[in-house]
Amino acid sequence: MSFEFTKDELERLDDLRNKVDDDRALVLPALWILQRRQGFISSEDILYLEKTLGIRAIFFAEVMGFYSMFNESAKGKYELKFCKTITCKLRGSDEVIKAAEDLLGIKMGETTSDGLFSIGESECLGYCEKAPCMLCNLDQIGDLTKESITELIDRLRRENASR
Repeated sequence: MSFEFTKDELERLDDLRNKVDDDRALVLPALWILQRRQGFISSEDILYLEKTLGIRAIFFAEVMGFYSMFNESAKGKYELKFCKTITCKLRGSDEVIKAAEDLLGIKMGETTSDGLFSIGESECLGYCEKAPCMLCNLDQIGDLTKESITELIDRLRRENASR
């Protein structure tokens, strides 16, 4: 079954529509609703958005292409997105990423077999003063080291093992 907005979600989008002059203002909020509920947005979902909101699919696709927080496929419960810009590289992101890959047993762009972790890259997160940095889902984490990424992964594994 593909994604469908709830009645409440549609009402919120309609309320927003009544406040703006251009329906394209609904694109980002609609994508956020979908991303938060489902974890990713497929091409089928984009067609649903076009049909439901009456906004051409290309506008959704363009926004998804611009913002790295939108996923086109299912990811792990915890998605670790490492900033790939020069500031983070110069401050040791490659070593941190290697530590994460070794600890999780996966490479960049992959998801662990238990579905708990995915790792990927992101354009600049605007957190250069805390480089190297990453997003863990939507939480920004800076001053990464091999030790801090190991602690984070171990903590998240423990939290999920106890549930």
